[in-house]
Amino acid sequence: MFARRTQSFDWSSAFGLPVKERKMRRISVFIFAVLTLVTAAMATSAFAEDTKGKNCRMEQQCHWENFKKICVWVKVCR
Repeated sequence: MFARRTQSFDWSSAFGLPVKERKMRRISVFIFAVLTLVTAAMATSAFAEDTKGKNCRMEQQCHWENFKKICVWVKVCR
């Protein structure tokens, strides 16, 4: 009744990309993913402080200005 497909559809060949460009696209996606992870790791290590014996956490502190509630996140270490 229904025919089974034996091969998956290749989108890059459907758009007419040569094999070399498909490989370059895969490499560029991989490099982008690695750079994103490295940047995220550097950002988290930059915000880390020396916390010898301290207990630190993020707290939300809110106040009212002109009938609007304004909240900010602050790092509290005790």
